[in-house]
Amino acid sequence: MTDSRRYYKEFYEWRAYADKVKFQVENNNYMKACQWEAEKRVGWILKALNNVMLVVDIGCAEGQFAREIARNKNCTVIGIDVSQMRVRDATAISKEESISNKTHFVLADAQHLPLKEESVDAVTCVETLEHVPDHEMTIKEIRRILMIEGTALILVPNAKPYVSKFFRTLFLPLRLLFRIVFKLKPWPDDIMGGHLRYLPDDILRKISETIPPDFEEHVREYDNITLESSLESFNFQKIRFLNIDSLHIMMLGYVSKFPKLIPIIDFANCIFRIISPLSTKYGDRLLVKCIK
Repeated sequence: MTDSRRYYKEFYEWRAYADKVKFQVENNNYMKACQWEAEKRVGWILKALNNVMLVVDIGCAEGQFAREIARNKNCTVIGIDVSQMRVRDATAISKEESISNKTHFVLADAQHLPLKEESVDAVTCVETLEHVPDHEMTIKEIRRILMIEGTALILVPNAKPYVSKFFRTLFLPLRLLFRIVFKLKPWPDDIMGGHLRYLPDDILRKISETIPPDFEEHVREYDNITLESSLESFNFQKIRFLNIDSLHIMMLGYVSKFPKLIPIIDFANCIFRIISPLSTKYGDRLLVKCIK
């Protein structure tokens, strides 16, 4: 298996470029679906953050989370990303939205954060830890920069998404109908067919010459026991898994074709969140809050 450490920075620079192309060629419904999904995640993070003055957002991409945290929590946010393109775009967007005085974006590796010990109130790491080759080093760095009693919020893919599997099975006939009617295709397994599939063929050929075909974009998934054990090994305290929506990520492809599904899915999520604690540890994603 290819050593991810050698290629992951280069890959995510290409992925940043591919995502820009994607948003230029996709239709408005797809854009609405992505915005809906992003707003869900932002909402989870904002609800879990309290009394913060300085926050670090690891894997900030174009800085949407950083800007929303800065606006809603009236604090300063430092966004960290390994992609130079994304850092540049995030900085430009913050200037356009007149919030550059509260947001700062830095090109850096999550495994080596350019911040002093015990210097920030909170760290958010949303769908980033699974991509970093040395996730233990990243957790160690998160703890190092947090002040005493500082908060870490980490969102990762769940290795045991039993709730989502149940609903996928329950709605299998409806999903098959949607695939036929809207010509939905399964998400490709290989990296050239995934996020990078939006790039022109000549660029894909160039990438294939430098990044081996067995490179893994998603390095790992987590179950609640493994993730909690990793955090405990670095002396994090008060580790708690938060109750988040279980259905919206699995329904993203359908929403992109039929946006009128959004209020129905939102209602179903709300009901399921109330009646079932299973969504805390067995949904598509795990959101954990812990204290240094």
